[in-house]
Amino acid sequence: MNGEELKQYIKRSGMSVAAVAEELGTSPQNLNAKFNRKSIKIDFFQKIKEIIDKCAPPLPAEMEEAVFGSNVNGSNSPNVSQSLGSDAALAAENKLLREQNEFLQSQVKTLLAIVGQK
Repeated sequence: MNGEELKQYIKRSGMSVAAVAEELGTSPQNLNAKFNRKSIKIDFFQKIKEIIDKCAPPLPAEMEEAVFGSNVNGSNSPNVSQSLGSDAALAAENKLLREQNEFLQSQVKTLLAIVGQK
């Protein structure tokens, strides 16, 4: 994984580079300098992942409401407007999860390539 991919990971998490830098106890400039290096150490990536897992904002209220209020048994909702709102929120969440999945798949590919080189 390179620095640009790591920046995108942070962005998709909903956190800013400045917030991650603050959690790491460093400046955003110093963090950006680390992103510009040729390679990023696994332990550095793990620290950032831990920060994101701990500090990332929760789901937006509309998504949370849609998830908790969703009709999981598959029956039709009597409230069509509520159903449409839930569908839109779920579609947005689905898109975000697909992007995160693509990112994680690229990480696995990169890590496998690194391990294969050794």
